[in-house]
Amino acid sequence: MNKIMKQISVVVAVLLGAMALFGATVPAISAGTVLVIVNDQPITAFDIDQRIKISELLGDAPNSNSRKAVLQELINDVLKRVEAERFKAMPSKKQVDDAMARLAKNASLNEDGLAKQLKSKGINMGAVRNQVAVSIAFNRLIQSKYKIRDTVDEAEVTRRLEQFQRDPRMKPTTVYKLQEIMLPVENVGAMSGQLLMARAMEAQQVMSRYSGCASAKKAGSGIFNVRVGKPFEADAQRLPKDLKAALDKAGTKRLVGPIQGQQGIQLIGLCSKNQIAPKPPSRQQVENVLMNESFAVYEERYVKELRRSAFIDYKDKSYQPKN
Repeated sequence: MNKIMKQISVVVAVLLGAMALFGATVPAISAGTVLVIVNDQPITAFDIDQRIKISELLGDAPNSNSRKAVLQELINDVLKRVEAERFKAMPSKKQVDDAMARLAKNASLNEDGLAKQLKSKGINMGAVRNQVAVSIAFNRLIQSKYKIRDTVDEAEVTRRLEQFQRDPRMKPTTVYKLQEIMLPVENVGAMSGQLLMARAMEAQQVMSRYSGCASAKKAGSGIFNVRVGKPFEADAQRLPKDLKAALDKAGTKRLVGPIQGQQGIQLIGLCSKNQIAPKPPSRQQVENVLMNESFAVYEERYVKELRRSAFIDYKDKSYQPKN
């Protein structure tokens, strides 16, 4: 497969993994209901359900107003497929198989794993393969129609790489792994102050026995109703300044507290600190992004042309866009 086919396959994965789902809310209807006829081809509510499930599986959770826009994507797919068949541009079974294998790899799965995921989510494999095939075919047509080069400007690649490197989201983030130990106190009216004081004294016992997160349960043993929570991660920059300073001072061998909370006396332990930095994009990935952007511009233009001559009959008027 030549370079442009590799780039097209990346476009397929991007299109599948980053569907833009917008639009107005529509009523719930039967899955088999025909919503629109596009050049004599029906699109049903079931087709929308399948596309949304594919999007969810690939990590793009739809919002509550998505169904109208998903229908527009499906209308575009019908027009793209008809155009691709007219020019005999549809990919072979092997080319679709290869694209499916790459799609599975991008989702950190093998092909069997992808098939199982699809089945468990109620997704028809045929719907995915059709979407992939249409994407491959239409990108071929775009390349042919608009004479898109299979290379990108190296200076633009360098500029975009530098832009990624300057992005604040690419900077390392310090993550604190924390653990909460709670000594609950029930509200018993006039006695609550005395109970809080007693529980604070018991908290001091826990603190004296504590030597790190691994010792938390043992430190609380023998004391009534001590709740040791599971360790959790927190962005250090989002912690209250006083708490962060106290955690830094205490280190991983001592607890911060006692702290009086709504539910009782709270102790907090710092289990560890880690720096997490996003993996910077490679030059090849940036080239793919630029190529995808180029295809997207021409795709929008091409689809508009196809829609002008298409027969689109909305059977359910609530799905019809407002002009």
